[in-house]
This record gives sequence, structure tokens and C-alpha cells, in this order.
Amino acid sequence: MFLFINIQQEGELAGQRAKELLEASETRLTPDTTASPSLQPVLNGLTEYPVMAKLTIPKFKLELPVISEYSDEALKVSVCRYMGPSQPGEDGNLVIIGHNYRSGAHFGRVDELKSGDIIVLMDTLGKEYSFEVYELIQVLPDDLESLNVYEGTSALTLLTCTDNANKRLLVRCKMVNCH
Repeated sequence: MFLFINIQQEGELAGQRAKELLEASETRLTPDTTASPSLQPVLNGLTEYPVMAKLTIPKFKLELPVISEYSDEALKVSVCRYMGPSQPGEDGNLVIIGHNYRSGAHFGRVDELKSGDIIVLMDTLGKEYSFEVYELIQVLPDDLESLNVYEGTSALTLLTCTDNANKRLLVRCKMVNCH
């Protein structure tokens, strides 16, 4: 019972941290005026987490900052870029990893997504990229080759653990719109 309460509280705290990080993120242009932004919010005195994009899943009314650098500590704050392009819309498969919190925080509900559902990534310049879910599959934890399978030239894969943590859930998406 105590373990369940701790896991529930951890998920709720992670959801709050992600919300605070998203609110704290602000676009600042670099001094060389090339219009390349730098997002470096500070979250309640914790380590700085550079945010590369905002991920929105309209079906759940979920908005999360995507931290550009993956680490165990960063995953306790929000979802992170695991591999692939450094910006949404670039060629390749952008893999975003997140915890499957039982509280529903972060990727706690992505197993409810269906083919045709939309996921939106907004980059640091405000450009939005819409991706359509086309497949949900479970793979073994060491199956990294599955992360290289995608449709189109620009794709998105959401990666999380299954509820019992002995497999990984991949939500594969293809880019359908950019504006």
C-alpha cells in the first residue's frame, strides 16, 4: 500500500513539475539576432532543463514541455527527446520518451491513443507540426531497432513502459501538417 501511495505521489509531483516548467519556458532570441531561440527555464531552483518544444495531445487536453536532453532526473520533470532530430519537422524519427505514471501524468494515458488521433509539436519559434497516430505496438525493452521504423520523412514516436514495465509501448505518428 505504501509503495502505491509513493508512486501515485511521484506521478502527481511530476505532473506539477511539467506544468511549472511549461509556464516558466520563455523564448529568448540569441544576441546574434539570427532568430534562433534559447529556452532555458529554471524550475524552482532545480537544474536548468532546456526545452525544445511543446507537445500537445488534444484528446487528453495534455500539454508538456519536451526537454531536449534525456536523463533520469529530467524524466522526473517532463518528457524528453530520446533520439532523432533535434527539432520537430526535421527529417527522421523524433523519439520522445516519458514515464507512464499511474496518476495519468506525462505518458500515463498514451495507451488510450488510437489511429487517427493527432499530436502537435510546437517548436521554439512557434511553428506547429501536426502528427497523426498510425500505430501502437509493444516491443521488448532492448528492441532499439524498432525506433528506426517510421512512415514518411518526418515522424514522431512516443516511447513509454507498459503498465507492468516488462515491455515498451511505441506510439508511431506521421507528420500530416506544418504551419
